[in-house]
Amino acid sequence: MTRSLSQWLARLEELHPEEIELGLERVRQVMLRAGLNESLPLLITVAGTNGKGSVVEYLSHALAAAGHKVGSYTSPHLHNFNERIRLDGEQVSDETLCRAFATIDGSRQQTELTYFEFTTLAAMRVFLDYGVDVAVLEVGLGGRLDAVNCWDTDCAVVTSIAIDHEAWLGGDREIIGHEKAGIARSGKPLVVGEAECPESIVAHANAIAAQPYFIGRDFLIEAEQDGGSFVCKLPDGNRLNLPAPGLSGSHQRSNAAVAATVLHLLSSRLPVEHAHIQAAVQQAHIAGRMQELQVGETAVLLDVAHNPAAAARLAESLQNAYPGENFIAVFAVMADKDLSGLTDVLSDCVSHWYCADLDIARALPAADAAAHCKLHYPQRRVEEFSSVQLALDAALETLDLSTDSKRLLVFGSFFTVADALVCLQGELPSAG
Repeated sequence: MTRSLSQWLARLEELHPEEIELGLERVRQVMLRAGLNESLPLLITVAGTNGKGSVVEYLSHALAAAGHKVGSYTSPHLHNFNERIRLDGEQVSDETLCRAFATIDGSRQQTELTYFEFTTLAAMRVFLDYGVDVAVLEVGLGGRLDAVNCWDTDCAVVTSIAIDHEAWLGGDREIIGHEKAGIARSGKPLVVGEAECPESIVAHANAIAAQPYFIGRDFLIEAEQDGGSFVCKLPDGNRLNLPAPGLSGSHQRSNAAVAATVLHLLSSRLPVEHAHIQAAVQQAHIAGRMQELQVGETAVLLDVAHNPAAAARLAESLQNAYPGENFIAVFAVMADKDLSGLTDVLSDCVSHWYCADLDIARALPAADAAAHCKLHYPQRRVEEFSSVQLALDAALETLDLSTDSKRLLVFGSFFTVADALVCLQGELPSAG
């Protein structure tokens, strides 16, 4: 039977429930049966609470510009699954994915896999079939027990450490740091993008004899210029002039410096000119990360900030870009998120909280989000809506009648931003 991509994805959701205990042994069994440990490309594995997608984007763009064949794997997606697996920056086709899924299913035999484990193996099948020179793999959750950690990376990256996914990773930065540092390998570079990283990362790097490079110690951001350009001092002492990142937020300089350092450390195997890195930093774009759309006279900002650290970065970006302005916020998150941590940092710049329901079983009900906002921000207008569409319609109508700010903020879950983009831009086509 030949299945369409939608049929494959539905089957994976149905047959491989997420209740399976995390671990790498099952994944390795299928990896070996499918021959996914043979003739591997150079591997870069990127972990961290926030910033993973940005670093993957910078790396992939620069490497492809330099003429290398690049595979990149990220998650989750906004509109279609194909966004997760890219070859030289382009989404793979439905046909390519279906062929890879069929191969993994045949190699699986009776071994149970989660949705993410299955699709990670399929991504590697795509990369091997295409013959990529380098694969840039984003960790889905944690690091040590994540499916991408089945392969020995040539360079590990930890972008940042914050509290998120407590049910899986715990609520302690030291524990989380240890989990994420689990992607490092003996004798291979480990690039860390947080200046005050947990001691557990340092301890693990020392214990396995990895080669750690820490921002603020081994590579630096210095000489920040007006307009956002800056100088990155590389581990060998050379300095690289970098433009203002195409992705918004002051933290993007750190992400760009991490990517530049990784490329410097791997330059003997993957030559990349400074001009390629500069272009990648300047031209980077990821949908749903401080993305701005114009709807009539209203500027709509969309961001997938779904944990307190990401919300704090979003608040800083808004205050820097739009000082003193108030926003109407259309907001929805999953029920397991730190609600106070998400909303408190944005409360000073949000005048209206429009809380929306999502058609996802694990989403926080709009009524609960609205009750929270009414309790903690009694001077603000708070409303609840049964969908993102209705919340957007009400927010746009309110802004049309307003003589103050003409800006709308949509943030929270990837599902929130995805729904909003469909509402604002129309249904997006599949990759084909």
